[in-house]
Amino acid sequence: MAALSSLSRAFAGLMFDDPCDSCQDYSSVQTELQRLFDAADHAEPRQSFLLVCLQYDRLFRVLPDPIWWISGTFSLAGDFAVLYT
Repeated sequence: MAALSSLSRAFAGLMFDDPCDSCQDYSSVQTELQRLFDAADHAEPRQSFLLVCLQYDRLFRVLPDPIWWISGTFSLAGDFAVLYT
């Protein structure tokens, strides 16, 4: 679980960096991320994982290989999403 926690934190940090690069101001970044966190608060863990994947798509970013590999294991995907958000 420690490896999964480290992986989720690393990719969450990288995800934070993407809106910072694409948005024009910090309030836009906050709006983008708040939308993701609000949706994740009301979702089951596997649905939260899907939300993370959709956020990559929304930012026109390729889903990183480790996240793609995690998607094949439902229980691992849920745990990753809980640690990610």
